[in-house]
Amino acid sequence: MLIISLGLIFVVLFLLLRGYFLSSKSRAIRSDREGVDDRKKLPCILCGSPLAGRERIHSTAFKGERDSIVHLYGCPHCYGDLATEVRICPICGKRLPAEGYLMGRMWDKKRGKRHLHVSGCTLCRPGSMSD
Repeated sequence: MLIISLGLIFVVLFLLLRGYFLSSKSRAIRSDREGVDDRKKLPCILCGSPLAGRERIHSTAFKGERDSIVHLYGCPHCYGDLATEVRICPICGKRLPAEGYLMGRMWDKKRGKRHLHVSGCTLCRPGSMSD
C-alpha cells in the first residue's frame, strides 16, 4: 500500500513539474520575439510556408453586403519578385501560373473573427479567367 501511495505521489509531482518547466520554456521563447504579433499564425494556404512575424498573404477583397469575394495571391515566400516556393491550389492540386490566384468567400463570424472559404483557383473554378 505504501509503495502504491509513493508511486501516485511521484506521478502527480512529475506531471506538475513537467507543466511548470514546459510553460517556462514557452515564456522564454515568447520574450525573445519582442515586437512580433503573438497571435497564432497559420501557414500560407498556397505553399505551406510558415508565416513569420508580420508576413501576410497578399490578397484583394471585393466587399459585398454580407460577405466579400477574395483573391489570394500568396505570401512573400511564393508570390512576388523574391518568391522561391511553388504555389499549389489546395482544391485541384495544380501548380498556379504567375498570373493565377485562389478565389474564395470571406465573412465575419461571431466575436469579430473572419472565416474564409476557398472555392478554387483560376484553373479549376468555373467562370474564372482560364475559360
